[in-house]
Amino acid sequence: MPAVTTSQIRDLLNVCNEAKRLTALQPPLPSGVTPFGIEMLGAVRDLIAQQGAARVVDVADLLNVAPSNVTTALAGLVELGAVTKNPDASDRRALNLELTELGASWVATYVDGWQSFLAQASTGIDPADIVAAERAIHALRRLVGDLAPAYGSNSAAGVTR
Repeated sequence: MPAVTTSQIRDLLNVCNEAKRLTALQPPLPSGVTPFGIEMLGAVRDLIAQQGAARVVDVADLLNVAPSNVTTALAGLVELGAVTKNPDASDRRALNLELTELGASWVATYVDGWQSFLAQASTGIDPADIVAAERAIHALRRLVGDLAPAYGSNSAAGVTR
């Protein structure tokens, strides 16, 4: 595999920043809701569909963030009435997350609706380019998560491997 240059890393980081700015183009979110909160609600929905339950640690693993990041954002979503926390029947120490009707409607609008709109509008994008971008961004995130502390940066806080 050829060595990656500083210029290529700069270009990739610029693309990551550009991708982050795309969230500003999505429909305006309800007051008090962040793009990460919407992403979490989508993760809760997906986990319940896949495995029948969603816990904080499951959401954190799926989104590749620290559980504390999920717990913090979850508190606001509970307060807004988008998600509930219920004791697990088999392990009373654990809490299962469930979407309320409000949370499910936000997922339908801000996850499914937005992604469907973009997919329909993306006729000029090669699906292979999307897969390549995903691979590159995930690899960079793992690398930064592993190396940032050695560089003296705490910017990888909340990033899991």
